[in-house]
Amino acid sequence: MLLDIVLVVLALSMAVAIGRMAFGPTKADRVVAVEFGFVISVAAIALIAVRSDSPSLFDLVLVMTLVGFLTTMSLAHLVERRP
Repeated sequence: MLLDIVLVVLALSMAVAIGRMAFGPTKADRVVAVEFGFVISVAAIALIAVRSDSPSLFDLVLVMTLVGFLTTMSLAHLVERRP
C-alpha cells in the first residue's frame, strides 16, 4: 500500500521533470531536469524491485546508478564548456 503511494508520487514528480525538460529556459535547467528524471526512474525501479522481491532488478539499479554518475559528469562538462 505504501509503495503504491510512493510510486504515484514518483510519477507526479516525473511529470514535473518532463515539464521542465520541455519548457526549461536554459540548457542547464534541461540538464538538471534530465538528471532528476533519471533519479526518479532509478527510485521507481528500486521500489518495484522491493515490491516484487526481484534481486535481478537490484543489479539493474546498481548499473543505472553507475551510468547515471558518468552521464552527470559528462553533461556537467558539456554545459560548463558552452557559452
